[in-house]
Amino acid sequence: MTLIMYFSQDHDLWTRSIRLLRFSNIHEPLLKMREHGAKIGRTKKCKQEELSDEIRKRQLDELDVCYTEDEIIAFNRTAGGAPATSDSDLRHYENILLKIFQRNMECRIFDQQQLQLIGARRFREWCWESLIRKQEWGRYYWRSQIRKIDACTLRQKLGLIWRSLP
Repeated sequence: MTLIMYFSQDHDLWTRSIRLLRFSNIHEPLLKMREHGAKIGRTKKCKQEELSDEIRKRQLDELDVCYTEDEIIAFNRTAGGAPATSDSDLRHYENILLKIFQRNMECRIFDQQQLQLIGARRFREWCWESLIRKQEWGRYYWRSQIRKIDACTLRQKLGLIWRSLP
């Protein structure tokens, strides 16, 4: 089934292109973006998020990652910047990340080290955000398998420890 990605064209283009081209990040801005109140990211935000959720599902399906409905909800929630709502959110997000890491090791689409570093960092940030909101489920970080592959600095670890104290 082909979806018309009118409100998420760029996201769709990059995710389809990644299997065909080599990508790299550069830290120098190459163009300026015009900000205005009528841009699609503001006026069609709900539709854009819905399409981006579909694009992420398509990527997981192409990678042949098996996921539960709860895992994809947690995955999309963190991608959209929403906070975790429970420790089960964190567990579901951890599960889908581990599945992605495993499947990528088998098919080697993405740089494994970068994928794990970015995934682990986002998982840690999601736990950190929960701890800042005084939600105890942020402590799940300390029990997670992802903690073992996280390239957390000493300062970040100490901050997590401090925030994890009752």
